[in-house]
Amino acid sequence: GFGRHNNNNNNNGFDADLSTAATRTPLSMRYWPQEMTSFDFRGQQGNMCVGVAYTVCDAVKLNNDNNGADDGPFLELRSEIGIIEDSLRMRVKFDYGILSSSSNTAKDPPPLHLKTITVCRERLEEWPCNRRDAQLFTSVGANGGLYDPPPVGCDKQASRYMSIDVEGGASILCPYLIDQTTSTLKDGWVLSLDWTPGSIRYQVDRKFLPGEKIKGLRTLELSEVQALEADTYRPKDAEHMRQ
Repeated sequence: GFGRHNNNNNNNGFDADLSTAATRTPLSMRYWPQEMTSFDFRGQQGNMCVGVAYTVCDAVKLNNDNNGADDGPFLELRSEIGIIEDSLRMRVKFDYGILSSSSNTAKDPPPLHLKTITVCRERLEEWPCNRRDAQLFTSVGANGGLYDPPPVGCDKQASRYMSIDVEGGASILCPYLIDQTTSTLKDGWVLSLDWTPGSIRYQVDRKFLPGEKIKGLRTLELSEVQALEADTYRPKDAEHMRQ
């Protein structure tokens, strides 16, 4: 496939001890359930695919409570979004966790902080080549930023977001701080990736729920437009992210 991953059977890819978690590398952690079947592609579990895009998610609960298996609050939350065209794939892995100094209470759960972002640029069954696979290595950032900037909530919530331009003509949008309560921020959150691997420009948005439901998907949306016509047909809805 596009990549191979080694799982440690002793901790199944994650560890509830933050001091131990801090020593793990991003590629050694799992961003999907330990075992996946077609029944795991459900909104509340955070896994879904649409067209050439997909998302997967895994989490470690903060406490062993009686809430649903996919409900928070969480100690760690890991999500991945990706776009595949022919034999090429661009995917981004987001690793969130609470600070070691945070008070670990389910009544007033601490926020999740973005620890790492890992960008993977891949070719099926081969190492990508910067000459043959130039679309993975050329210009930095999507032309003009995200094609269709998603809503990011009120001013306070919008201030929690960051955007990153990466090689391969791709742009990323993500929150660096996620509240695990709905007492102040009631809107959901979003992770976005905009990439143009060829004649088609793609944008995938993982929109997920607020509060204890942050593992669950609200929607997984994929936008497709001819790359040469993207500026002509760029959405201009007032509800989209303020520039």
